Amino acid sequence: MAARKPEQLTYDSLKNANKLGALKIRRLENAVSDGDPDTYGINKKGVMFWLELKSLKEWPKRASTCPLKGKLQPTQYPWHVEWRRFNGWSFWLFDVKETGEVFIIPHEKFEDIRDMTQEEIRNKNKAEDLTMASVVDYLVNLEHRAI
Repeated sequence: MAARKPEQLTYDSLKNANKLGALKIRRLENAVSDGDPDTYGINKKGVMFWLELKSLKEWPKRASTCPLKGKLQPTQYPWHVEWRRFNGWSFWLFDVKETGEVFIIPHEKFEDIRDMTQEEIRNKNKAEDLTMASVVDYLVNLEHRAI
């Protein structure tokens, strides 16, 4: 059996943190539709969301370096822009293997995660204690966006 890719291990961690079934989540490997996120889910309030999974081995040495620069396919960021335009929830979910930290960053208008520094990522993060369990808690409590 081939070794699992880092993003697959991130999904495994999400799935394990969701052991009580508070979310319905599904990972996709989509070679047909360019830019679609890796995972979609829904909470028991009926709020649907998409997650783009990324995994970093470690933080960059310099604090001013953008950790996700060059880590996205060219079509991934535009997909999130379009989804947000329709008032949908989409997130960048990634972990840092060296520290064990987990981050979930909502895609918001006019913000480009590719340009965010480590400090900016930490400030935008919604996982309160940097664990996958707090990511699940955040998504469980997600509400529909006001229109």
